[in-house]
Amino acid sequence: MPTTEQTKIKRSFSISRNSESFLRREMKGRRSSSASQTLDELLAELQRQREGEKIDQAITAYYDSIDAQEVEGERAWGELGGRSLFEIPE
Repeated sequence: MPTTEQTKIKRSFSISRNSESFLRREMKGRRSSSASQTLDELLAELQRQREGEKIDQAITAYYDSIDAQEVEGERAWGELGGRSLFEIPE
C-alpha cells in the first residue's frame, strides 16, 4: 500500500517563463526524469528548510525565555555530556 508521500495527485499550474527555465535547469542538474519529480524534490527541500527554521526559532525562544541560572545549568550539562563523549573506557 503506497504511503501518503508516495501517493501522487495530478495538478495543473501556470508558471512564469523564468520559473519554467529554473525548473528545466534543476531537472538537468539533478538528472531528474521529469519536471514533476524535480518540483516534488524542490518542495520537499523547502519544507525541510522551513521545519528546520521553526525548530531553530523554538530553540532560540526557549533560551531567550530562561534566566541566567538556567542557562548556566544547561551549559554545565552540555560540558558534562561533551566530556563523556570523548572519554575512552578502559
